[in-house]
Amino acid sequence: MRTIKEIAAGDEVFALNETTKQIEVARVLGGGSSGEKEILEIRAGSRAIGASGNHPFLVLRDVRREGTRKARYAPTWVGAADLLVGDLVAVPNALPEFGRVYPMAQRNVHTGLGFTNQDLLWFLGLWLGDGYLKRSDGYTTVQVAVDNTDLGLIEQIIDVAREEFGLEFSLATDRLRLTARGTARLADFLDSNGVAGNSHTKRVPGWVFGLPSAQRLAFLAGFIDADGTVRAHRSAKNPVITSGNESLLEDLRELSQLCGIGVSAVRKFTSKHPHDPDRFIVGHRLHLSGRFDHLPLRSPKKAERLNARHYGHTNRTAKGTTFKKHTSEMLGFVRIESIESVGVEETFDIEVEGHHNFVAEGFVVHNSEVVFHRNREDLEKQGILFCDMDTALREYPELVKQYFGTIIPPGDNKFAALNTATWSGGSFVYIPAGVNCEMPLQAYFRINSESAGQFERTLIIAEEGSQVHYIEGCSAPVYTKDSLHSAVVEIVVKPSARVTYTTIQNWSPNVYNLVTKRARVEAEGHMEWIDGNIG
Repeated sequence: MRTIKEIAAGDEVFALNETTKQIEVARVLGGGSSGEKEILEIRAGSRAIGASGNHPFLVLRDVRREGTRKARYAPTWVGAADLLVGDLVAVPNALPEFGRVYPMAQRNVHTGLGFTNQDLLWFLGLWLGDGYLKRSDGYTTVQVAVDNTDLGLIEQIIDVAREEFGLEFSLATDRLRLTARGTARLADFLDSNGVAGNSHTKRVPGWVFGLPSAQRLAFLAGFIDADGTVRAHRSAKNPVITSGNESLLEDLRELSQLCGIGVSAVRKFTSKHPHDPDRFIVGHRLHLSGRFDHLPLRSPKKAERLNARHYGHTNRTAKGTTFKKHTSEMLGFVRIESIESVGVEETFDIEVEGHHNFVAEGFVVHNSEVVFHRNREDLEKQGILFCDMDTALREYPELVKQYFGTIIPPGDNKFAALNTATWSGGSFVYIPAGVNCEMPLQAYFRINSESAGQFERTLIIAEEGSQVHYIEGCSAPVYTKDSLHSAVVEIVVKPSARVTYTTIQNWSPNVYNLVTKRARVEAEGHMEWIDGNIG
């Protein structure tokens, strides 16, 4: 699991196919920083995400005609700044199969294959929950704390340890733990594969998140068999995990989501110390919900209680409102509970092949209006500047002021005046003298909501003897109401410089595209315009 900042071209993410309402695996085409912006924290059920105001979410809005009593819902993309408490936002109910078996490090404790399997992952999850290393007199032994009344679970642990590691575990004399002779190599194996540590330092290893779903579920089930509970309340028979290790619970929360299981936020609680009334114990708790009944628990006591559940929410209704025709087994909608500004941060965005949306923090979100394809470090080594105009104005103000409005002044025409007064976003490119930018610089612009105006401003400066090819893609979904695209593009081509500007436009029929583009070409400079319109 990675943050959006860490995702690069070629990586894969989950995306929604809006036609089939299925979640699919899609390739990332590129991404980068979108500059510092106000962040809105949006909460819906157990989900929370921080997003800039221009980042669109898939929402169901009531589009009934005036005077009509029955609600009529239609899906639409709505920027975070225009979301309302109570809006129905899209969330994945399930995720597609993905993942590969993983080669284990130092698999020298048994003669079996060196790749992950379900039994092994169940044991590792169980050990992460209630296993520990005992070090004494220079020896390290692997031990597992157990409930000695759960004989079925104890039998499972002994069988799996024998099959996977060739070790004979048995109950210790205190009947509170399982131990075996010759576990030093198993301890080394656990440490080598990232599952060692104590109750405060244990984490879910990163490689677990990339396993096939059956192995991820086995790992999660092993942890719950060891250190989770299944509530016995008449109306709530869900698994609950409690720990003093908040980071570990956050890992398990992400893993549960990846398995298509709903989870609460990790919540902190305090309780009185059982032996000292003046002290308090601080812990953290995680509730699982939704499709948790396909967890392959091996504790008979917990599995029986888990299987007693008769109903699971599928996010196809909300407080009496039904919208089933817009959902699927993979897509549902939940109501926004709160929207709160949490300050200004650097934001990032990606562009996803085909669908142009992706799943983030349990929400279905769209590429924002502008996405840049770039490798900024490589470009900066050549002195090339490529960013959005908001960032350029903040980081290179003198350079922007020197050229902004010199090719297309505000009074050039009424649309140039409109853009100058309202512009936001757009591309900024600066190529130093004599530099040949061999990699085409790419940007993507999209109108994400109906009745919208998009007024990006692009400024390209090619110093003497430099070369650059800038490629721009533009598109918009088909909406029922008109939108306006009124951009301004200014290009400065210094002596002997060469600029190629390519734009591929696929606007929907109800987008008015009124753009002013112009270049100033100095002595022996070359300017080439390539304009493709396919919508």
